[in-house]
Amino acid sequence: MTTNFPPSAAPRSAAPATAAPLHIGAEDLVALIAKGEGALAASTRLVAGVFPRRNSTLPVVGYAAAVFDFGGDTWAACSGKQDSNAARLLDAAVAHRMSVGARYAVAILHPPPGNSKHDPGKPEFLRAYQAAAWHGCGVLFVRETPLALPPRWQMPPPPADHRAFLDALECDIREALAAKDAIPTDFLYSSSDAECIVRPIVHRLLFKRGYNRTEAHYGSFWRRGATDGSWRIESGDSPRRIALEVKLAEDVDWPLCQPIEALAAHDAVIVVRVVTPGVSKSLAGVSARAKEALAQVIRTLPVSSIEFNSAV
Repeated sequence: MTTNFPPSAAPRSAAPATAAPLHIGAEDLVALIAKGEGALAASTRLVAGVFPRRNSTLPVVGYAAAVFDFGGDTWAACSGKQDSNAARLLDAAVAHRMSVGARYAVAILHPPPGNSKHDPGKPEFLRAYQAAAWHGCGVLFVRETPLALPPRWQMPPPPADHRAFLDALECDIREALAAKDAIPTDFLYSSSDAECIVRPIVHRLLFKRGYNRTEAHYGSFWRRGATDGSWRIESGDSPRRIALEVKLAEDVDWPLCQPIEALAAHDAVIVVRVVTPGVSKSLAGVSARAKEALAQVIRTLPVSSIEFNSAV
């Protein structure tokens, strides 16, 4: 098996880039993961599952971090146990990768302590998550279980390209949000309030396209994930299943983990952030690297991110 490592992302309006991939064989892939695990075992460094900002008061979840060389490239490595309330290993790996100037990273997720009431995640979910993490974030993601057997990672094909569909839907969502009195200024106090505004708009636009509401919960890695809305269509060239995430100031410093997880259970993800004056203050301090990482995801994956200023 030959593994092709993706180059830097293409513009959203263009097809994914295909030039200058890095080739690595199956035996080298095993050696790569082993070297990453060795570097992590020897490291005492811990990183949080957030992109750091000054004066941050965010809860810190410690992940082991290391740096190693392989195939002429510098690689970052992160590992840690699953936490159902702070599943941010992907953000930690990307933030660490960018901070050390590495092009790629290995992320190794371990089981939570004790006996979890949830399973490790279905094989198809793992494959979809690995595809999104690799092609959107440059992270080789490995889920470790007590019975892990090789091959633990295989080169996944990129998710299907739904750019044209998402671009048209994004325009319609923005237009609907901009309509007079669409967002009551005295109503937005929580993301639940924002969901009450955004979800009916998205439902109406998707229903016109032939979609119906479907189950919003899905199984992830030793946890139960849920979207703010899920829709499904049975046929056609459009994405079969679409997820919605609605936010105010939530997740501004860990923008990757939720849309990537949702994408593993769906064909496309729409993230709508309603920007109030209070949210603007939170966004002002967001790390430039967090913005860059999210932009990379939007360019390369079927993920649409909308920031709508409710005060305009």
